[in-house]
Amino acid sequence: MDVGVERDEVLRLLSETKALGTCMSARIAAVIEAPGGGRVIGWNGPPGRAGLHDRCLAGGAISPETQRDCPCVHAEVRAICRAASAGIPIEGGTLYLSEWFPCAPCAAAMIEAGIARMVVAKKIEYVKDECYNFGLARRLLQDAGVAVEEWA
Repeated sequence: MDVGVERDEVLRLLSETKALGTCMSARIAAVIEAPGGGRVIGWNGPPGRAGLHDRCLAGGAISPETQRDCPCVHAEVRAICRAASAGIPIEGGTLYLSEWFPCAPCAAAMIEAGIARMVVAKKIEYVKDECYNFGLARRLLQDAGVAVEEWA
């Protein structure tokens, strides 16, 4: 497949998946492309069976204080869990993230799941590092040999 066509398809899927997010502070999407060819999506929001949370509906600025009360399952973790639930092997796969950079716990989950490559489609940096520890995440991914690519 043409790389440009593939990129457009991934961007379209990320955009559609972001619409599923229930967090009014930030909507993030993840798509995992499994080595066997399947794709699994994930979005941020509270655990599905727990219902909506007041913090999700309120939105607003993200800070260490608001993070303490945040029930959000991050898009990367939701995609990994959905793959496991569906029995889709993702070891050696690629995880596409709609924006930002993964937090340290999400990077650790990606490493444990065997993700070999991560692509950030749109890097934005308006969230403080003390909330997510992006520096540690980058170091963990590098130390684990996960290829990191940023499209924009």
